[in-house]
Amino acid sequence: MAAVFLAIDGLGLAAARFRLAAFGFLLTAFGFLLTAFLPGFFAVFRLSVFFVVAFFATGPPAARVCKRRFRIGPSPAARLHRPPRTPANSLKAWWSLQILRVLSLAAIAAAAYQQGIVRPEVVQIRAVLDGHTIDVAGYGRVRLAGIRAPRPPRGAGEGEPFGREARERLEGMVTHRFVRLEFPSSASRSAAYVLLEDGTFVNATLVRDGLARVSGRPSGPRAEELQRAQASAQQLKLGLWR
Repeated sequence: MAAVFLAIDGLGLAAARFRLAAFGFLLTAFGFLLTAFLPGFFAVFRLSVFFVVAFFATGPPAARVCKRRFRIGPSPAARLHRPPRTPANSLKAWWSLQILRVLSLAAIAAAAYQQGIVRPEVVQIRAVLDGHTIDVAGYGRVRLAGIRAPRPPRGAGEGEPFGREARERLEGMVTHRFVRLEFPSSASRSAAYVLLEDGTFVNATLVRDGLARVSGRPSGPRAEELQRAQASAQQLKLGLWR
């Protein structure tokens, strides 16, 4: 998906370079609306490209192209009676206009980017399915992001070591309680970081007790807390690390 957006940016820059600035501006603006689906690095990169194309789209080349194609402006007779302009004042006014336009675009872009940030949501836990999966009111099955707990016994199956303990520990913390969910990805609600009312990070608690392992490639401050929790469990030889 990132490659698709980078291709859109490339077309936008090329269009701006060859005096198709208005088309390039619209193209990158459309791509920027989908920035929420990209990681933070690409979001910052696309914001920079958006500003560059916006500058070309609002600069003198675009204005000259529009006047030439659509005959915008006074007639030739009116130009003869037009008072002379001061070049210095005109240049200063043009730059002031460009600064105002870029600031306006920055405000719009920042508002669109903030909409893509996923804020914590308070929900009720209806049931615990296993050591890393919960049933959430309004969402259904949600996996605890960044960790994997052993499989508990089901039916005649024995399950994995510490699978029962992991499920019971999670049940004791969250069953029939209201918690806060933080979704690491704005594009998915299938995995979340779970926090209690007092701020306890449930995912890290399971890892710290040796009842779950860090899984996948979590990122951000929560990921660092998970890594510290696992290092603590390994050092104390708890649960899975015995």
